[in-house]
Amino acid sequence: MKEGNNNKAFIFILANGHELVARMPFPTAGPRKLITRSEVATVKYLGGNPSLPVRKVLAWKVEWNDPIPAEYIIMERKPGVSLFSKWGHMTTEQHVQAIRKVAQLCKETYNLQFPAYGSLYFSDMVLEEGDKIHLRNGYCIGPRVGQDFWNSSAGEAALFGNTGFDHGPWRDMDSYKQAFSASAFSRIPPIEYDCSKLPSFQGTIEEHYTLVGQLSALFSEYTTFPQDILRPTVMHPYLSARNILVSESDPTVITGLLDWHSTAIEPALRYASTMNPEIARGPELCIVEIHEQSRADMQACFNEFNAYLCRDMPAIHEAATAFGELPHLFYLSRLTWRGGVTMIRENLIKLCHEIGVMRPGVFAYYPSREERDKHAQQMQDHILATGVKEKVVGAILCDADGHVKMPLWEPTVEIYRQLHVQWI
Repeated sequence: MKEGNNNKAFIFILANGHELVARMPFPTAGPRKLITRSEVATVKYLGGNPSLPVRKVLAWKVEWNDPIPAEYIIMERKPGVSLFSKWGHMTTEQHVQAIRKVAQLCKETYNLQFPAYGSLYFSDMVLEEGDKIHLRNGYCIGPRVGQDFWNSSAGEAALFGNTGFDHGPWRDMDSYKQAFSASAFSRIPPIEYDCSKLPSFQGTIEEHYTLVGQLSALFSEYTTFPQDILRPTVMHPYLSARNILVSESDPTVITGLLDWHSTAIEPALRYASTMNPEIARGPELCIVEIHEQSRADMQACFNEFNAYLCRDMPAIHEAATAFGELPHLFYLSRLTWRGGVTMIRENLIKLCHEIGVMRPGVFAYYPSREERDKHAQQMQDHILATGVKEKVVGAILCDADGHVKMPLWEPTVEIYRQLHVQWI
């Protein structure tokens, strides 16, 4: 059994030796029933392309009744091991070859064409007719699943609800932007919410409303986006080394792509800041000191993926290079309450300065002297808190989400107990 952020997975070994995988979504994965229906339809849709190594769905259920009162999907188990487990033992040449294969698979989904934004479903699914845009061969586009348009993370549904904004599908970018902005505003607590015990960099309710409004206004000013970067596009949503299976004997051969839940048809610019896999990020994004050899390896991987992005996925490349951090900032607008206003506002100030230089007359954000002084103090508090968190993460041998490798579990627990006694 394995457990991730959004699903619990079970491996079944049958009497004949065949292995199956059963996955059950957590409530945090997305809207009940829709998240499973969409994943099954998406995997089967993509499975029609023999170049894409997706798992075959054997059975699935969304009704909460006996004998198993839960949603689940049963799939074949793909051969291979995670690329993450092999990466540290590979040469730079092997890294580049693996990146090339990943980029070629990305191209396969990028080339698919759709008439609208949303998530894939089977066309016989019962939905309101306005919530369904029919495609060929028994598929349709319906409401967008995943956490961008559903308040499904821990505690969000109770605090924010899931009403008052459109879940899709959307036939044009204006409708999509309006729905996303409404979703971002829905993630701010009521005005009477008590913020007095929160750190200063979290911000007041009024500051959150102001910041989300500024981000939405800035994005709306870019009414001359080239149509190609708005094209409805589907890409893998979690392209990490843990979701890429490779051959045990040759880690440059990809045998499977896992974790397609929450996959959706988005504007191409959505992927401008999220498309690069973690294994293809440049050394400048590394937050720890690295050796020169590792730096050269990371740069080679980045260059390889970026070359394919430029040639084979031009809309995503154009959005990433021509519009800076704007697409990424717009999508961060839904996370102001989770991470606080300070860091996002800092990025907004920097971006508006760049825009003012590059495109005079376009909406920009110019805080007053008093606002700048307050922001500077909040930034100091934010940097201090972030530094403490990073040190704790490094000390207790886990990642930022709290995941611990099994061999490190016992020493991690011991270190955690020592820190708890020391600090608490």
